[in-house]
Amino acid sequence: MAGLEKESGSYVLDICCGTGAVLEAFAANFHHSTIVGYDFSHGMLQKAHEKTSRRSVVLIEGDAATLPFMDES
Repeated sequence: MAGLEKESGSYVLDICCGTGAVLEAFAANFHHSTIVGYDFSHGMLQKAHEKTSRRSVVLIEGDAATLPFMDES
């Protein structure tokens, strides 16, 4: 994660986050950012929810081929 910008109010998107193994690391390193975990599997997201204890982590269920975010956002 060295070299990544850590601006306050920014977002970090973990596409295909699975069980959330990386989400907590992002949350620990990007204190003033919203961490978004995105995965198509409801079961995986439930496991990610169990692992993540931070309010800054948001989990979204969806298909990575059709992300609901604007390009370069």
